[in-house]
This record gives sequence, C-alpha cells and structure tokens, in this order.
Amino acid sequence: MFTYTADNNVDGIFQANVSDSDWKPYGNLYGRPSTKLIASFTYWNPTASPVVKKTATFAYTRDAKNRVTKIVKTTAADSSTETWDYTY
Repeated sequence: MFTYTADNNVDGIFQANVSDSDWKPYGNLYGRPSTKLIASFTYWNPTASPVVKKTATFAYTRDAKNRVTKIVKTTAADSSTETWDYTY
C-alpha cells in the first residue's frame, strides 16, 4: 500500500528497493516511474501468521532548481536506511 507526496515526479525517478537480491521498482506500472513521489509504503507477508505490517518512509532533498538530489528511505521496524543520490 503506497501513499504519495503532493509533489510530481517531474524528473521521472524510479523509486526502487532491494528485495531478494533484485532491484524492484515501487510505485510504478509496467516499467514507468510513478507520477508522484512516494511518501511511504506499507508491506507485509500475507502468508505469515500473524500478519505483521511494516512501514517505510521517504525523505527528499532538493537542489536550487527543485530537483530531487537525494532520497532517504527509513524502515520503521528497525530504523534502517537506504540512500539514493542523484546528479543532473
């Protein structure tokens, strides 16, 4: 389940996460980046008992032209982070 920011993803950034040693884009459809930036997503294993939902949030840093230069994803379950840096 995704929530999105009010900001448009004008630079077409693929927001991805490493899962099972594969890069899997989040919030996109058929290989296209989402039109909005992801604010958070909730994930879970539906076959687990009990089902435990976890949430990750995204923070964005922008340059003087309002382009995203850094994304930091924080996982609430263990406060781990992943960082992506972008240059233009």
